[in-house]
Amino acid sequence: LSSIQNGDRGFFSSSAKGSWVPLMDVRESERGYSVTADLPGVKKEDVEVNFESGRLCISGDRARSALEKDDAKWSILAERGFGRFERCLQMPQRVKEDSIRATFLDGVLDVTLEKSEPKSSARSGSRISVN
Repeated sequence: LSSIQNGDRGFFSSSAKGSWVPLMDVRESERGYSVTADLPGVKKEDVEVNFESGRLCISGDRARSALEKDDAKWSILAERGFGRFERCLQMPQRVKEDSIRATFLDGVLDVTLEKSEPKSSARSGSRISVN
């Protein structure tokens, strides 16, 4: 778990679990947040994006190829991770759940989240469709 002071806008924290951790960039603008995750070798249908209680979670699975399975006994160096992963980000401000969009292209997942007014009512949770 890591936390980052986000200026006077609050704390941003993240957590990860699984057999590997995807790299991410998080950007903030006046209107919202943009999260980009590198997911090389992950199929779109193996990616799941959820949002609940101000927490964005990206999870999925990266399988070994048939060649990698057959050649495993001959590996001299193996640094790439395979298997399940989950990466969660606690957003420092409320977001409009119905505005969250996720797109996946060439192994890169982009998620956009629009900020909401502090007094907006929050939904209880959402699974985000990945396009």
